[in-house]
Amino acid sequence: MLAAQHNAQPVAWAQLRQIERVQGQEVILVGGQRAKRAVSCLVAPEPGDEVAVIQTPKGLFVVGIITRPGAQNLRVEAPGEMDITAGQRLGLGSGGRLEMAAGGKFVIMAGGIELISRALRASLGVVRVGAGRVRMAASEVVSRLKRRLSSVEELERVEAGAIMHEASSVYSASAGTMALEAEGDVRIDGQMVQLG
Repeated sequence: MLAAQHNAQPVAWAQLRQIERVQGQEVILVGGQRAKRAVSCLVAPEPGDEVAVIQTPKGLFVVGIITRPGAQNLRVEAPGEMDITAGQRLGLGSGGRLEMAAGGKFVIMAGGIELISRALRASLGVVRVGAGRVRMAASEVVSRLKRRLSSVEELERVEAGAIMHEASSVYSASAGTMALEAEGDVRIDGQMVQLG
């Protein structure tokens, strides 16, 4: 066991200890002693871990996890808020699945966002989007809706090679002034056609 001086108070480093169980921010060591997690120990301890423990005037503290039996799964956690900041690039990578979960709001603030994926699947209760301009390009857009309501204050313009509208019951169009223009024929087919 080594001893060091810090602020004129002795601090003794113990040899490796093993965790028996975890209770919140405290761990129970094999032998029954309790130890707290040091602020710098961000990896959450688990039963069976071999840890480095330091004895201070404020009690025992786990300062690091040395070895873990079995699968080397890690969980980084903090009792309060945590900020991760990088001066330049910050990367998160996973060979399998990458998950993010929040009990409250999930907020992203960035000068620009690029999302590149072979497929995107979203399940949302309510979607609200506010933008100055929305541009979308796709080879095909398919939507299945129960109701669709849209309101355009100024101009709505649609350009297409062909347009087909089908309604199973009623098709209604109303305008202050309506103009229909065709380079070829105009055909109206129905059991009864009323004009005027």
